[in-house]
Amino acid sequence: MSSSIFLSYPRPFKKRQEEFIERIIHYFEERELQPRTLGVTDYDMDAPLTAIRRLMLQLLLSIE
Repeated sequence: MSSSIFLSYPRPFKKRQEEFIERIIHYFEERELQPRTLGVTDYDMDAPLTAIRRLMLQLLLSIE
């Protein structure tokens, strides 16, 4: 069973940046860590910081 982790990154500007992010995600997944990223795996219509706080609280509660 994988554990969720919060992964934050800006929208890639170059192909090389996108490839780097994909490698990081693959690295985590190989170690049974499921990256969750606001706007990619999770969506919220509230202000971004409110959404990030909500996501991080969900992750915190899932490990307790």
